[in-house]
Amino acid sequence: MAEKKLSEELRHCLDGNGCVNCTCYEQKSVLTCRVLLQKAYEVVKSYEGMYEVMRTLAEKLHEYTVLEEQGLLLKPKCVPGDYVWETNAERNIISEYEVSSIRYGINKTFHYMLALRDGIYGELDGFWDKDIGKTVFLSKEAAEKALKEMEDRKNGEID
Repeated sequence: MAEKKLSEELRHCLDGNGCVNCTCYEQKSVLTCRVLLQKAYEVVKSYEGMYEVMRTLAEKLHEYTVLEEQGLLLKPKCVPGDYVWETNAERNIISEYEVSSIRYGINKTFHYMLALRDGIYGELDGFWDKDIGKTVFLSKEAAEKALKEMEDRKNGEID
């Protein structure tokens, strides 16, 4: 929006009408008007800044696209700040955790560190990708369903 206003003011100056509130405008010296030159500089600077940001974003997007095509883009199942739920069939409880950090392990999978939010401690050292959907769940509903199935299996209701 600021760029549009500056551009309009520049057009007004260049049309020979003088800058808004300009004290140094002379019809013969429009191209040397200090105010006009400052406005022109601000417009050019803002466009250069936008170009640099867009160029940087385009390069980063290209880099990610190449990594994804090569199968090298790592995508964790959850990120720090997400909540996960762990089932404990022995105590018939679901514990809620917040993912506090992620590490990429030597076994080429993610290891998620946890902070207990509600429940009891189960896996104090966190969990691996392979645990998601077995003992750790990305939604409370999925954890409740899994705990019920564990109970049913324990009671012999499910084989």
